[in-house]
Amino acid sequence: MRLLRLGLWMQHRIRLPVSAHRLTGCCKLNGADAFFASPVAPTTRACNFLPPIRNPFTLLITRMLTKSDGLHYDLDVSVAAVENLLKAPRSAIIDLLKSRGGASVEELAQELAVTKVCVRRHLSLLESDGLIRHEEQRHERGRPRHIYRLTEKADCLFPRRYDEFARGILGQLEREYGLEALERLLAARADELIDQAKRLCIGLNFEQSVRKLTQWISDKGYAAEARRMKDGSFRLVQHNCPTENIATAYPQVCAQELRVYTEILGCQVVRECRISDGAAVCEYRILPPVKRSLRVLSIR
Repeated sequence: MRLLRLGLWMQHRIRLPVSAHRLTGCCKLNGADAFFASPVAPTTRACNFLPPIRNPFTLLITRMLTKSDGLHYDLDVSVAAVENLLKAPRSAIIDLLKSRGGASVEELAQELAVTKVCVRRHLSLLESDGLIRHEEQRHERGRPRHIYRLTEKADCLFPRRYDEFARGILGQLEREYGLEALERLLAARADELIDQAKRLCIGLNFEQSVRKLTQWISDKGYAAEARRMKDGSFRLVQHNCPTENIATAYPQVCAQELRVYTEILGCQVVRECRISDGAAVCEYRILPPVKRSLRVLSIR
């Protein structure tokens, strides 16, 4: 009974700091650690502080947008689509700063019809997450004003149609110069990627090269993880495909991707499924290099 009363007392006494507008944690996904985050209402009970994991890789986006380098993520979402993540007032502030280029606390408060104290609280949260920055604007008289602007990290909150542009370019290239020209272009791009990654793997053994490759493609937005199997092979899983719309129309993109992995690692890589075919992930089986035995020939 005393423990119950203590729990109820703590439930009403515990107050999360203003900056703790989300809860982060760690979960196991196929043997790899993954961070997740979820908004928590102020009235959340103490026993519900750990939110249920519905889709860990959907929740992973929260951490991407707030605590990681946003330059690696090209999320095709609008500000309105992330209101559950940022809450409506912060979403509206970001929308205003995008359209105006910059605004002061007074201007934002007037536009949103809220108090300046409320605006400052939201700006503080956004600034701590690296989505906005401020600069001083000095005048001949009076105190300088703070003008708030979006950072490069906040760009991932707005739609980017790079895939549509690339798909249109490839379509025009095929119509003008034929399928062979298209395949030569994709192969040339794959050659560039192979050269880049091979330089990163110099001096590394097989397992280190697989880990380096996994990190390299994750930095490009593939949300990849690699898990070592009992037979010494690796299972490479990509939970996101930045080129999905392009690969659906041009399967050659996936074929070149497979060639990139094979040539970088210098071993056999087998694709088991891919997102552009309707699978939930792109999955590869990476077989260890075959060790060649040396034969000693005796000359008689």
